Amino acid sequence: MRKTVSAPTMHLRVLDRVIAVEFGARDQFFAEMHRLWGHMQVAPTEECAETVPMNWDTDRNLGESLSLATHEITYAAIRAGKGRLVLLHAGAVANPETGATLVCVARGGTGKTTLTRRLGQRFGYLSDETVAITQNGRVLPYPKPLSIREPGQDVKRETPPGDLGLVPAPEECWLQSILYLDRDSRHEGVTFTELDLLTALGVITAETSSLGSLPAGLRAIADLVAATRPIRLCEYSESADLTEVLAGELGGAT
Repeated sequence: MRKTVSAPTMHLRVLDRVIAVEFGARDQFFAEMHRLWGHMQVAPTEECAETVPMNWDTDRNLGESLSLATHEITYAAIRAGKGRLVLLHAGAVANPETGATLVCVARGGTGKTTLTRRLGQRFGYLSDETVAITQNGRVLPYPKPLSIREPGQDVKRETPPGDLGLVPAPEECWLQSILYLDRDSRHEGVTFTELDLLTALGVITAETSSLGSLPAGLRAIADLVAATRPIRLCEYSESADLTEVLAGELGGAT
């Protein structure tokens, strides 16, 4: 009788839940996933929000598989927060001493990861893609591997935060401010424009996930805005210019 071999599994803490990631037989893929996601691994538990299978076509190349895995785990995180949390398409970093958190909301391809990577070398890294906020303003960590776009490559390179020298986030993080990023190579310097509530709700809700499942979703976002600094539009061309300005806002950690 052939012996049944159970699929290897990783348990990851995503936001405030644990998910199980179940693998097939690709040893190299399993090893790379440990390298990329090991910093989020926790002890096995029966109280998993979801099991995410990674049993894909073995003809898929490793880079594509790792990128797809990041997407699937992120979707699982969003499902885990659906109806409970404000979920933003954003990057976030926190002051490592106070937990004060800056959330940078932006459309895809407008520099969230690059900016988060720069700031994360001085401040606690929370996420470069999906930020979850409770209705009392607590920001939950999702320190996924950073998805880095490289010239001439169709698939982003997944890189663990430790390889980039990013600072771990403190245990308790709270929302200090939200920026809406608009990168334009023609823009000179960095400019900030305070948005009125209606405009702020318009741009922020366009970059939310599962807002319709959150009870009184618009009101939840409006309450968060009211409890923090006004949302500002940030226009810039180079993340290096913006990094120092934002570092000053978060406390100038070194």
